[in-house]
Amino acid sequence: MILTRAMLRISMFWSLQVLLSSTQSDLAKLNPEFKKSGATTVGNSRQVTDGAGVVLLMKRSGAMQKGLPILGVFRTFAAMGVDPTIMGIGPAVAIPAAVKSAGLELEDIDLFELNEAFASQFVYYRKKLELDPEKINVNGGAMAFEHPLGTTGARCVAMLLHDMKHRGKDRRFGVVSMCIGVSS
Repeated sequence: MILTRAMLRISMFWSLQVLLSSTQSDLAKLNPEFKKSGATTVGNSRQVTDGAGVVLLMKRSGAMQKGLPILGVFRTFAAMGVDPTIMGIGPAVAIPAAVKSAGLELEDIDLFELNEAFASQFVYYRKKLELDPEKINVNGGAMAFEHPLGTTGARCVAMLLHDMKHRGKDRRFGVVSMCIGVSS
């Protein structure tokens, strides 16, 4: 099956309508997914979808030789291990490590694209790292755009680079993070 723009618009419209028609009262009635006393429900989690994507990473000289636009510069990355019994907290450790490896401080970062599977992860990262909410997922994250596992990294990188370009030349540094503890 080949998806057309019309099909994509219908799918996005349907997903948005479901979100917009939910009230706080409706969400409060949902049962926890992982444990009886838990707070994670289908109402504060991302949808699992499928997808594919690609990011072309090459030397600047190669891009210039081929006449390709240079959208960004890859500085560094960090992959960190954390307590495996606590799902999704890796970025809270990986982000500072990647930022430090780039010779920067968290305050130097203009935009963050944090791929969160659950709303609680987003809240945890923001509080733990004391991030400015105006700099995080400025157009929505995985909860808004779903969580296509085959394209998570490509989606995050593309959104970050285009958001930085859209916001002007004073935006120099961005961070992409995925919920298992990989940041770049």
